[in-house]
Amino acid sequence: MMAIALQVSNEEKQQLLNISSLPALLWKESSILSRERILLQRMSEVQDDNKGYVRGVTSYLSLN
Repeated sequence: MMAIALQVSNEEKQQLLNISSLPALLWKESSILSRERILLQRMSEVQDDNKGYVRGVTSYLSLN
């Protein structure tokens, strides 16, 4: 279900579907969700700084 719901590349979704052990699957899902949470948090911070103006997603891809 997570592979269907996530807004990630098809390659990353396929990687999830190919994982055969539950612990490995849960670890990968957790890492993806952590990455997405950080990305959304940074996008929100920039949006607040720009008073509602949102740049394209590619402007947020650097998580440094």
